[in-house]
Amino acid sequence: MKRYTSLISILLVSVFILSAVPVQGITVVPPPKPLPEELNEYYWSLREANNSWISSVYCGCPPIDNLGYVIRNLAIFSPYKEFEWLKFAIYHDSGSYDTDTSKMAGKYLTDNVIDPILKYKALKLEDGSILTYYDIAAKHKDKDLDEESLDRLVTAEMLYYYCRDYIHFPNPNANPDDQMASMALPHVLAFPCETVSMQKGICWNQGIALATLYKMMGYDVALYLMPASPLPPYPIGGYHAVVLLKDEGWGIGTMQLEKDNLGNDISGTYIQLDPMYDLSYIMNSTNPAAIESRKETIGELGLEFGQPSPYLEQPLVLFSQLCNYVPGIQTMFIGDI
Repeated sequence: MKRYTSLISILLVSVFILSAVPVQGITVVPPPKPLPEELNEYYWSLREANNSWISSVYCGCPPIDNLGYVIRNLAIFSPYKEFEWLKFAIYHDSGSYDTDTSKMAGKYLTDNVIDPILKYKALKLEDGSILTYYDIAAKHKDKDLDEESLDRLVTAEMLYYYCRDYIHFPNPNANPDDQMASMALPHVLAFPCETVSMQKGICWNQGIALATLYKMMGYDVALYLMPASPLPPYPIGGYHAVVLLKDEGWGIGTMQLEKDNLGNDISGTYIQLDPMYDLSYIMNSTNPAAIESRKETIGELGLEFGQPSPYLEQPLVLFSQLCNYVPGIQTMFIGDI
């Protein structure tokens, strides 16, 4: 009898311990597997074919191969060409092209990101905490959404937090291996699959990775490009990229749009998403005051889903909006994906 009592006591203690640490035993989305060699070779052959300084300058100069756009918009300096680079990367890696490498890229993202998120419904955030599908769903319990709409919203959030917390902001000064992930020239653009594989990337790397995943899951999405330098021309990939996700009736979006800068009808309300602002970005400084300032602005972990990007509110953007009134200059650019 004493033996059974001891066993029951041990069992009760075990149950208590497990209930006191609810995150234990939850399977989270694991790190991605390495890129297939054929896909890696494709990306590097593409970079070698475009490895020219003129490719960089081209991103901030007239899109000569689309004179109709130049004439219609009277834009000499424009992020149009950079947008075309980013759009190509998104379409290629989403599997939208009928090529072997595009299909391979889409399968890589499905196998390493989308399917694991749908299966495990749990992410390990940068600070070690765990975010589950059910945590997000509980946050929106007062929205009175039907089951399908709630699932779409929660999945959209999980994809955002994946790109925010599984893709870290690079720090090449501290880690030379981060150099590739920190480059912003068009001819060394890291494609979404590369960014996911490296788990490193700057603003447009994280942004186009998120846009690609959204496109694969059937969400309506656009890119919002704005200058990362104060004066035109803006060469060498000088634009910051923010993802615009169309609000599907969730009541979160704040940005009302009718058409993009190419004349496409994108009418609807959009959510600004900037996964660059994560914990690794916050800590990517040697100045303690800068770190604390970033924490105060964007929180301890970074921007939450639906929290507007500080980049759209800083003085540089206001200056850029004024430049849009100068003939021949177009600084702000929104393009449908």
